[in-house]
Amino acid sequence: MGGANQGERGERGVRWPKCGYSQNEGARRQKILIVAFLLVSGAANQALALTDRDILGKWCGSETNYDIGQKTLTVTWKSDKQRKKFVINGFKFSEADVIMHWRRGARDRVLSTQFGEFSADRKVMVQVKSEGGPRREFRRC
Repeated sequence: MGGANQGERGERGVRWPKCGYSQNEGARRQKILIVAFLLVSGAANQALALTDRDILGKWCGSETNYDIGQKTLTVTWKSDKQRKKFVINGFKFSEADVIMHWRRGARDRVLSTQFGEFSADRKVMVQVKSEGGPRREFRRC
């Protein structure tokens, strides 16, 4: 009934092939491979998620330049070199975009600006069109 390559019967009458290790070893190796796969795929997702390093720093646009810090946003208009500083209340990060919460003044209401379409090298981003303004593209400067 069984050929030369068939091993002994395990639970439920299933024959395990002869492969140099026991049924328990095979199950253990399978679990190790599954855990390794989950760890690697989780690390890959973490590598893709945006962080503060992706948004902080100097960004050059066609009409304005942004200098984004942890607590302060400095906007410089290219037309007249006028600079304004705004208070940043915080950031919300996801895999695809960053939402920056900020105020015009310390007592003003909190506004938000969404940035997305980050390039793979994180050197280009887009300010997403909203009530607050049009779509604007920025590059690291």
